Amino acid sequence: MKGQSALEYLFIVGLVLLVLIPVFYSAIQRTSIAGTINEANTAVSAISKAADEVYFLGPGNKNTIDVLFPDSIDEFVISNREITIKLGLFNGVTEVVSLSQANLTGNLSKFKGVHVISVEHLDSNTINITEKT
Repeated sequence: MKGQSALEYLFIVGLVLLVLIPVFYSAIQRTSIAGTINEANTAVSAISKAADEVYFLGPGNKNTIDVLFPDSIDEFVISNREITIKLGLFNGVTEVVSLSQANLTGNLSKFKGVHVISVEHLDSNTINITEKT
């Protein structure tokens, strides 16, 4: 009798684990995606804010900022008044966009990590965003 109840107990524990493991995996994955999107949003917002500050100071002004880029960046687009990061996540492509007051131009690499970014107001009244080397 004791052997049967122990076996039934193990069977029930096994079934509960079989149900809970996918739930925990899904929750961890969603948390990771939310963190990646948050990092991307922080990055584009910081660049946009720096661009606006330099824009309002006038031509010839320059600023340098450190920005953390998340992983999973498929494309980084800087054009017109938009800064866009396209993230390749498990459910497709997610775009994170920030708008600026100024016309923007530039090119940034998409590797994960901290980037030192130079934001410069050109004489053509355009903000140039590049990585500082």
